Order: sequence, then structure tokens, then C-alpha cells
Amino acid sequence: MVVDKFDEGIILLWWDRWRERKPRASHYVTEIGFEYNGQLVGSCLRAQFYDWIKKKPTDLDPTRILYPEVGRLLHEGLFKRAFERSCKSVRAEIPLEVWPEGLQYPIHGKIDLVLEVEEGTYIVLEEKTTQGKGITNPKFGIRAQGPKMEHVIQLSYYKDHMSKKDKKGTTFMFMYFGRDSFYRADFDLAKHKFDWNRGYERFKTLETALRTKKMPSPDYDKKEYPCSWCLWQTACIRQDKKK
Repeated sequence: MVVDKFDEGIILLWWDRWRERKPRASHYVTEIGFEYNGQLVGSCLRAQFYDWIKKKPTDLDPTRILYPEVGRLLHEGLFKRAFERSCKSVRAEIPLEVWPEGLQYPIHGKIDLVLEVEEGTYIVLEEKTTQGKGITNPKFGIRAQGPKMEHVIQLSYYKDHMSKKDKKGTTFMFMYFGRDSFYRADFDLAKHKFDWNRGYERFKTLETALRTKKMPSPDYDKKEYPCSWCLWQTACIRQDKKK
């Protein structure tokens, strides 16, 4: 009974934030997508479309909500506070705006943390929470395979678009935190060269879909990951069944 009431409250809290949310007026850095090794890495255009038109989610359940919610609580209540005690200075959630030519809307992002670990030594840090095995598993874990490509794209975008003044003498890193095991691991950002215009083309496609009200096709298998975590999974499946 208590668990049921907790789960009910988690969902109600989510709906409270959803109703209060202002209409979207920008793309997000976390939504940039690329073809990488023959596969798309990035946010599905149809899911973005649903988010922009504020379509009511069809797949809310406590687990889908709790994963990002616990990550948010750790960011706000633990990571920043710990670094404030151990570093010379900490700047958090630094906004970034880029407005590429040809896009109707700008691209917004927030850099998690900029740490001054020693006098004049800075780290731009992207924090990610996951299951412990997502870090340590010898076959698919981040420790063996390296940071996830969608995270590499995000931090690389910040690196390429921060001001030269902010980037000078700065290291770009990830910290992965196991929510279940508390395993922690950090990784440097490997050098990657991305053609950001390719990512912008997907945003242009989305903007055309929003103007014409013509829904884009889904980018992934509607029954597999990442669709299995999408808040509009059922709506997406029903949409294509109508055809």
C-alpha cells in the first residue's frame, strides 16, 4: 500500500511539472543526432515532435520517471555540494546558446560543472548516473567501451562552442556514478571531430515537421531500447498502426 502511494505521488509530481512547463522555444544539445558506425546516435525526431507539441505522454510509470529523477537529485543534492567542499571554486549549470544559420530556433544547453580543482586548473565536467554494471561490465560497460557516444556528442558540443576564454587551459571530463553500487569512474573526453551541420539538418527536418504539422517517422524500433523508455511509446505504435 505504501509503495503504491509513493508511486502514485511520483507520477502526480511529474504531471505537476508537465502542466507548468512553458511552450518550447529551443532545441537542446542533448537532442543532437548523428549517424555513427551505420546507426543513429541521438534523440528520435518523433519523440522531439511530441515534446514540442506537448502531446500528453502515454507511458508514464514510476521506473521511467525515477531514473532521471534520482539522477537530478544526485546532481543537485550531492555532486555539486561535494565538489564545493573539495575544489577551489565551482560553477554549476552554465547556460550555452547557439543559433545556427538556417534554424528557426536556437540550441540551448547547460554545462553541468566547471571545477577549479587547483589554482588555475579547470575541469569542465559532465556528470552521468547509471546502473553500476553499466560502468563495470567487461562486455558493455563504460569502463571497457568508453563513454557513451551520445554523451561524447554532448560534451564535444560544449567544448566546440564554449568561448575561447573559458576553454583556455581546461580539461573536459565525464564522471559516471552507479546509482545502485555507488561505483564512480572518470574519463577524459577523447578527441572527436563532428560536422555539427549534419546534426542541424535533423533540427531543420523537425522544424519543417512542426510548421507543416506532418509528424516525422520514428528513428528507432518502436519496441526496443530507447523506445522502451520513451514516454510516448504507445502513442507512437498506435500512430503507425493507423496507416
